[in-house]
Amino acid sequence: MRRDHSTRGTRRAPPALRLRRGGSPVRVEACPLKTREEAEGGEDNRTERDRATQGPLPARGLGRGQARTSGNRRRTPEPEPPAGSQPAGGCGPSAVQCLISDGAPLAPTGRGEGGEASVRFCLNPITLGERDLAVSIEASAKAGFTALELWLPHVERFVAAGRPAADARSLLKDHGLEAAGACYVAGLLTSTGDAKRKAFDAAKARFELCQELGAKAIVCVGDGPASPTLDDYHTAAEQAREVCDLAGSFGLTVALEFVAGFPFIGTLATAAKVVNDADHHNLGILFDCFHFWAGRSKTEDFDALRGAPIALVHLNDARDLPRELLRDSDRVPPGHGAFPLREIVRRISATGYDGYYSLELFSPELWAADPFDAAARCHEACQVFAASL
Repeated sequence: MRRDHSTRGTRRAPPALRLRRGGSPVRVEACPLKTREEAEGGEDNRTERDRATQGPLPARGLGRGQARTSGNRRRTPEPEPPAGSQPAGGCGPSAVQCLISDGAPLAPTGRGEGGEASVRFCLNPITLGERDLAVSIEASAKAGFTALELWLPHVERFVAAGRPAADARSLLKDHGLEAAGACYVAGLLTSTGDAKRKAFDAAKARFELCQELGAKAIVCVGDGPASPTLDDYHTAAEQAREVCDLAGSFGLTVALEFVAGFPFIGTLATAAKVVNDADHHNLGILFDCFHFWAGRSKTEDFDALRGAPIALVHLNDARDLPRELLRDSDRVPPGHGAFPLREIVRRISATGYDGYYSLELFSPELWAADPFDAAARCHEACQVFAASL
């Protein structure tokens, strides 16, 4: 989600990571997760491989290639399956099988033999610009993606042109794409009176659309008053429960998004507090790597998650600029920017998250490119980044 939408003591990452590529294990030593201040100190601490592979976004392509039930009780943690248990389902070409070298899993579910966990990528079509939904679907599939996080304004435009939502679902199915989630609803957390009614009506319409398309998660923007009070946060927790009850009736998990620069819910820690206060097992956090790094969040905020689960991740990198100058248009594909993205992803995985990492960019360069070429470049960047973990 764009930040302009209107209505770190050192921690250590897992000790080592192995990636299974083509059945051959590759050992990659993990490094300490640095604070942002350390990472921005000017010293290039990247590996030789990273310096060789990371850089400005190429002008042309690099090559083509869970819904919870509603209720107000927190979900009971699932028991650990026995070692060697098989995953519930397979992974498409956009997945990399990862495991900790000492056998400790990155995630509590979705493992394969040896405690593997899937790191799965999908694409948010806004990354390709304001395209026709059918074009975005075809381009994403041809690039090698197996899932999309639907940008609902595009779907609404598709329907407004006289094509039913069922046709959109058929397009996804015909191209072998899953609806990993959808983006977005807003104006729900602190609105009152007529404004609240209108916001909930609009959200319900989008929930219905998500259900028709088979999406399982919906992004809820953490917007609110420009000068919030403590009571506003209490209201947000209460109304988040209402949102979750409504979304749950359509089979949707709600992913609350913190947005860098927002005066209300602008950090991971604040989002975690609202989620914990709401105490609804149909509610989690939308973790956007850009908003985490560009805003006032810090590494220690992961410790504040406690019982607050991550429901969906927006994966992105950004240009090497002071955080105060970063804008959404500075987002670039993973590995092409300056974020300590590998360490961030390892920390996300360590929370137990095993869902999709949705690539969400607002890059004028990608928007100006041919959508098929742009999608291929994005998919290739995801694969290179995955191999670097």
